[in-house]
Amino acid sequence: GEDEVSACLASNLRWGLYRHEMMVQEQNAIYQVLEEAELDYVPLKGAVIRDVYPEAWMRTSGDIDILVREETLEQAKNALVSKLGYKVTKNNYHDIAMLSPEGMLLELHFQISENEEKMDRMLTKVWEYVSRKEESSHRMEMTNEYLLFHSYAHMLYHFINGGCGIRYVIDIWILEQIFPFR
Repeated sequence: GEDEVSACLASNLRWGLYRHEMMVQEQNAIYQVLEEAELDYVPLKGAVIRDVYPEAWMRTSGDIDILVREETLEQAKNALVSKLGYKVTKNNYHDIAMLSPEGMLLELHFQISENEEKMDRMLTKVWEYVSRKEESSHRMEMTNEYLLFHSYAHMLYHFINGGCGIRYVIDIWILEQIFPFR
């Protein structure tokens, strides 16, 4: 009945809030390690987009995605292994999948290409479209326009390769509503 539906919704909301808080704590720990190692990094996808949702916890994520410069990948990986206990689980064409001791998945990207030639010509230029978030930080952020382009490109990649859910559509709709692109 209605009581069971309400209980189920409340349980899912609590789980979503818990998952969000755990994700943010882990993300901040990763940022601190990269800052201490003095490595430039760019938060990607959900880590960025959730900040423009009406409530950050509304944008769920299954993992944490962070881009580092390809030439600092080994240094970043080693810092995360030694400081936070991450373990490498898989090497991919554009990232290293790493798992925290608590089971949090990190995709440490060294590029954001999608194996689609036309998109990749622009995606390989990501470092040309980022700037420092703060004067003394190594955290970088994409321009609004590039973030939107990357969101479209990533959605297209999933669409072409058999898995484009509603989250990508909502992300893009929200980005187009929030950011001044004119």
